[in-house]
Amino acid sequence: MQSPLKWLHELLSDPGRPFWRVLLFGAAGGALGLISAALSNTVQVAWFPVEPSWISLLGAHCALGAGAALVAVFVLTGIDAKDVLRCCGVALLAGYLWDPVFRLGSSYIRLKEEQNETLAADISRSEMQMRLVIRQLEASPTDPALIGEGGDLAARLTRQAAEVRSRAVRAAAELSVNRYVHLLKSTPGTNNIAAIRALDRLDREASAVGHVSISAVAREAIEMIPVTTNSSAAQVRDRLRDHRTGGAEVRITAR
Repeated sequence: MQSPLKWLHELLSDPGRPFWRVLLFGAAGGALGLISAALSNTVQVAWFPVEPSWISLLGAHCALGAGAALVAVFVLTGIDAKDVLRCCGVALLAGYLWDPVFRLGSSYIRLKEEQNETLAADISRSEMQMRLVIRQLEASPTDPALIGEGGDLAARLTRQAAEVRSRAVRAAAELSVNRYVHLLKSTPGTNNIAAIRALDRLDREASAVGHVSISAVAREAIEMIPVTTNSSAAQVRDRLRDHRTGGAEVRITAR
C-alpha cells in the first residue's frame, strides 16, 4: 500500500494533476481557517442548520475551502495550474479565506453576465448595420466604400461572436458575416481590390479567434474574384496566397 507521504510527493511532483492538488490544498486551507477561528474564538456557526460538532465543522470548512480553491485557481486568478508551487499557494490561501473568495466569485459571475449582455447588444447593433450595408451593396456591388464598411463590420462581428456565450446570438452574427461574404463572392466584379482587402482582413480576424469556417469561406471568396493577368489585383492575391503558404506578412495597399 502506498504511503501518504509518497502519494503527496507524487501529487506535488506531477504537473499534470492540478485538480487534485487544488482540492487538497484548498481543504487544508479551510481546516487552517477553522483552527485559526477557534484559537481567536471567532468560529461562526450561524450558517449551520443544526448545532454542529467539531467533526462536522471541520468537514464543512474543508469542503468550502476546496470549493473556494477551485474558484480562485480556475476562475478568478487565471494562473497556470501546472505551476505547482504557485497553484498550491493560491489554493491554500483561497481555502483559508473561503468566504471572501466565494463573494468575489459571485461578483465576477455577475460582471461576466453584464458584459455578455452588453456584447449581445453590440452584436445586435452591428447586425443591423450589416443588413443596411448588404442592401446597399446589392444595388452597388463594387462600391469600394461600402465593401470596406462591410468588411469592418464582418471582422467586428467575427471577433464579437467568438466572445459571446449565447449560441443564438453567435449564430446570428455568423449568419450576417456569411451573407456578406456570399454577396462579394457572387457579384465580385473584375480586379476588385477592395473586396480582396476586405476578405483578407476577415480571414485574418477569423484565424486570430479560431473561427475556421469563416476563415475558409473568406479565402474561398478571395480565390473566386476574377482578376486579369498582371493586374494589381492579381499581384495582391498572389502575395496573399504566398503569405498563407509561408511567405512574409502582406499589407494590402491599393495602387
